[in-house]
Amino acid sequence: MKKTLLAAAVLTSFVSGAQAGVTVFKDDTNQVDLKGRVYAGYVNQENNDSDTSNGSSDAYFRLGFKTKSQLTETLKAISQLEMQWAIDDGGKQNTTKTRLAYAGTQADWGTITFGRQYVTDELVADWTDSAVSNVPGNDAINAFGRESNVLKFEGTYIKALTVGAHAQLESDQDGTDKSGFGAGVVYAFDFGLDLGATYGIETKDDVDTDTVLLGAQYKRNALTAAIVADMTSKDNSEDSFAVESSLAYKFGKFSVVGRYLMQDIDGEADYAVEQFTFGGAYKFNKNFRIVSEYVADQVEGNEDALTFAARYDF
Repeated sequence: MKKTLLAAAVLTSFVSGAQAGVTVFKDDTNQVDLKGRVYAGYVNQENNDSDTSNGSSDAYFRLGFKTKSQLTETLKAISQLEMQWAIDDGGKQNTTKTRLAYAGTQADWGTITFGRQYVTDELVADWTDSAVSNVPGNDAINAFGRESNVLKFEGTYIKALTVGAHAQLESDQDGTDKSGFGAGVVYAFDFGLDLGATYGIETKDDVDTDTVLLGAQYKRNALTAAIVADMTSKDNSEDSFAVESSLAYKFGKFSVVGRYLMQDIDGEADYAVEQFTFGGAYKFNKNFRIVSEYVADQVEGNEDALTFAARYDF
């Protein structure tokens, strides 16, 4: 009977569109939430040094589960799994990606998790990952993003101070020996300003990459502004400095986002990354939206891109 009810709840969550994220099972001590996304986009790219252009689809399906169980009065067990399937122009699911797969514990003093998850630099890097379409979120700064075999701690204290730290255990990933660690802190002022800093080091085949991120984010009513600066050094190459900035504003159901991304590598005459992006989204409800975004790439030989997409979250 319970299996039948669970299956019915999952099916209902797909067709009803009642909310973004659906509880499919819950009792006195356990809860399972289902969430996902269908993204159907079209991208037209044009080389900024010629009149050559091309169009292609950019579509994917994402499905995830989040669970929590009450272990004691003050301690919970949590987990999350999130998969994504890219769909090519021929309708084939040619790429399957595990975005998240971790488990851990949660209490008032913080959260400890292990598995594939975002590392600590995401406390700050996420502030400029504000694109409305499926364009890369952090093209300029050295955001480590999601990694496997990560042990992470994160906690918030005095309602304003968030601290985090992680260690990526040494492992062989596609023939590359990889490990790392990092730490970060964010302070949220009560007038809408957040200030944050993170430090991370990643080692690939005995080559170290050190990255410091410094960021500020300001939210007031419908306005959100953010800037993140990146200082990265590598053992086997030149140091780099990067900046990403984002400005977003909401007009009821419509929102607009503008971003500027720049990366300067020591010794290079031109920027390695320089982009302006402009995007807009109309959100019919919390499930369904349509989006459009233009990426103006200033690096010689790269392509500008215009995206149109429909997105449904459940």
